[in-house]
Amino acid sequence: MFKPQFLQKLNSHLTELLKFFALAAGLLLLRYFFTAYVYYLFPSYTWNVDKFIFEPQVSTFYQNKLPQTNLWTLWGKWDTAFYVEIAQNGYLSESYNETRMVNWGFYPLYPILMFVVRSVFWATNTLDSNLYAGILVSLTSFTLALYVWNRVLKYVMGLPDNVRLLSFAFLLCFPSSYFFSLVYTESLFLLLTAITFWALLKKKFFLASIFVGLASVTRLQGILLFVPLFLFVIHEHVGIYKKLGRFVLLCFPGLLTLGLFSLHLYYVTGNFFAMLQIHKTLNNVGFSPFGYIKNYIHQMQGANMLVNAHFLNFAILVFFLVFLIVILVTLWKSFDYIDFVFASYSLVYILFVSGLGLGVSVPRFLVVLFPFVVLLFKRLP
Repeated sequence: MFKPQFLQKLNSHLTELLKFFALAAGLLLLRYFFTAYVYYLFPSYTWNVDKFIFEPQVSTFYQNKLPQTNLWTLWGKWDTAFYVEIAQNGYLSESYNETRMVNWGFYPLYPILMFVVRSVFWATNTLDSNLYAGILVSLTSFTLALYVWNRVLKYVMGLPDNVRLLSFAFLLCFPSSYFFSLVYTESLFLLLTAITFWALLKKKFFLASIFVGLASVTRLQGILLFVPLFLFVIHEHVGIYKKLGRFVLLCFPGLLTLGLFSLHLYYVTGNFFAMLQIHKTLNNVGFSPFGYIKNYIHQMQGANMLVNAHFLNFAILVFFLVFLIVILVTLWKSFDYIDFVFASYSLVYILFVSGLGLGVSVPRFLVVLFPFVVLLFKRLP
């Protein structure tokens, strides 16, 4: 009797995984062709190091050339280039300096996974092989993230189908969901967040702490997952000192992973905090409360050209802030502890993002905040 039930359950899981894989792969192909189309019709921009400006290049269409299909040309830009560099050659080994942007500011888990995948499936260590490995990591992570979040919403939290489907529709249609298919950390972080909340809801606190540690070396915002970990631990029906002691012990995996990363950076640069200081120096990404909002308002007053370029980023951040306030009001009227944890994590996360000076990344920072999306459709009529 055991075997048929086991096989039936296994078949159900595999069927669900395949559906999400087909969805993730379909979106990846759609985004690839969309990128090729945009690259063909519109001018691209090349960074001029000497002039410190972006220079427009004549589009392929107006050059009467065939559309560009090379993945590295289309997607090998910005953070992708740094992750590929780390996966291929590791972190740059030289004394810390603040004269140029180097790869110290990018956290190690994602390029480590790229290195593993590339070592398994490709014999050569090239730009292309590492790029393909990164796409495979993102595709797999996104598939698993959708699968785990679906299990959390449907079977652990028992939410209605309309809330679950609307939450996923919002996630997939969000403007910056494009990054889930690229060689960026969004898919991996979404997966680690999903597993963390699944473990917390199942009261598997040690397992949750391990994934908080992994998220902390995926991107800077990973440390914010200590907030739901703390809130779930102190909600246990034991003495306050026992709760606090347990939480301190559960912080160990996160502190260990961050400590190892800092130690490695000290070995290659002589600076324990190179990953933070390099961003603050070159991109003005220091933290100040509502720093991005204040910067944007200041630019509006000065009729700065960045106002129009950053309008969508600003509007998305304001949307999240306004609806979070509405959610908090509904939570005050009808309290639920799990919703309270989701809202607390969302509040800390949004405030953190709004305090960064680098507004261009706001949409992709917010797209992984799925607990907020769940609350949005669960709490609002």
